[in-house]
Amino acid sequence: MEALCMHPTNESFVMGGRLRGGDWNGALFDLASGERLGTIKSGYRITEFLFNTRGELIVVGGQGQPGKNDQGKFSDFGRVEVYEIKS
Repeated sequence: MEALCMHPTNESFVMGGRLRGGDWNGALFDLASGERLGTIKSGYRITEFLFNTRGELIVVGGQGQPGKNDQGKFSDFGRVEVYEIKS
């Protein structure tokens, strides 16, 4: 796992990274018990987690390592997604 972030309530945390196998590469855990509360399979390497002021989870990462296109520029490969956390 490459990314770790505490929820603002300090009752849970998320961790994630690159998917090497299995069915998830990001997960929310209860801090006290360690129980996994939810997962995501982003389809890209997760490099950062943040929580916004509404408590939504911001997931940031990248899809592959692209080469230059015909115009000599790198293609877009960054990803940003927002998830609502429901109890």
